[in-house]
Amino acid sequence: MNTREALAIGSDTRPPILYRGDFSQWKSRFLDFIAKNPIGPLILESLQNGPVKYQVIVPAVPDGNPPVVGGFKDKDPKSYTMEEADRVRGDVLSRSYLIQSLPNDIYASIDCHETGKSMWEEICRLMQGTDKGTQRKKSNLLTKFATFKGREGELLEETYIRFCSMVNELRKNGLKKTNLEINIQFINSLRSEWRRFASNIQQNRDLDEIDIHELYEMLNHNQDEILEILESEKKISRPVSDPLALVAERRHGQHSRSARVEIDSDIPSDEGEDGSGSESDLHEMKKAIALLSRSLNKKYSRRPTSNNHRFSSSSGKRYESRERFDPSRSR
Repeated sequence: MNTREALAIGSDTRPPILYRGDFSQWKSRFLDFIAKNPIGPLILESLQNGPVKYQVIVPAVPDGNPPVVGGFKDKDPKSYTMEEADRVRGDVLSRSYLIQSLPNDIYASIDCHETGKSMWEEICRLMQGTDKGTQRKKSNLLTKFATFKGREGELLEETYIRFCSMVNELRKNGLKKTNLEINIQFINSLRSEWRRFASNIQQNRDLDEIDIHELYEMLNHNQDEILEILESEKKISRPVSDPLALVAERRHGQHSRSARVEIDSDIPSDEGEDGSGSESDLHEMKKAIALLSRSLNKKYSRRPTSNNHRFSSSSGKRYESRERFDPSRSR
């Protein structure tokens, strides 16, 4: 338990600390803290009805010197009865406990209130919001209940705890659900491996007569069997770990890449065998392709471009030879 959680819970001698977003939990704990006090009912009465003032009647003495006008005046605390003293002390403690339970940022916005009652009402307005905000919160809770689902890899106990927490929030906000509605929603939220066991319970038990806790206990008896099913599914879906198979797959991948390089004359992909590029391999491959391209261009640039060009060139060479060795010209 961290420091914040400890302060939020409080103790028998210290009220719980109010944190924003935790008002409903704080309110319940604060009222519980007050109830444990020896004069708890008087403190609660002060929060609900405000402080009291005890007065005494002053009789009129018109013939006095000076004359006294009758009326009321505040009672001297020294003449309080035990019950009156406890009630006045409850007024003091109601405001004192509220001040002790508020952090500075919240207390700074309500420190103008001089009584526990006015301070309590202002805290409730500040934390609960307006009627429109309350309606929005209830709408969100109902949507959350209707769309609740078990999470991937979550144990039944974890799903059950989350679901009960949500049902508790519904009840705290005045949203009541029957046992039938709660049980059916919980069953529908379970993952597929639980459906067979849940269907069996639906066929043999009246879901309106059992609560969510009993339903969980019935389902939880099958926890070991569910874990075996999940483990077997993991083994089936586990990848092949045979070294020979992995080597064969690796060679097949290399052969496929070599064939692709020979066919495709574009610059090769940056990916290596494992899916991540190797800069040195890429550089060597580009270098080899450049040399091959240069060699091919050099080779084919020396060839005649057509049959006519080849014929005319050979005819010219024969003509030059014949003209060079003409016997009549030498004579």
